[in-house]
Amino acid sequence: MTGKHEPAPARRHTLSDAYKSTTELLELALTRAARPPSESVEITRNAKGDVQFSVAGSVHDDETLEQCANRVAAVYDALEKAYPRAEVVK
Repeated sequence: MTGKHEPAPARRHTLSDAYKSTTELLELALTRAARPPSESVEITRNAKGDVQFSVAGSVHDDETLEQCANRVAAVYDALEKAYPRAEVVK
């Protein structure tokens, strides 16, 4: 004997282990708190004093991508009307 310890042979993954892992993952997925869709509107002024804005939206569970785009576009249009662009003088 040389005094070195040999590692124990690796334990084989059984069907029972796979079932336990799958069950744990399913339980985590079902108990995870749902996150609301992330939406934002940002309004800033640049160095010239012009208003700049960005609008971002997420599709809700009960709407299509087109409905989301229309909803976000309506917010953008309202901001365009509220903060018209300054006329460029040449």
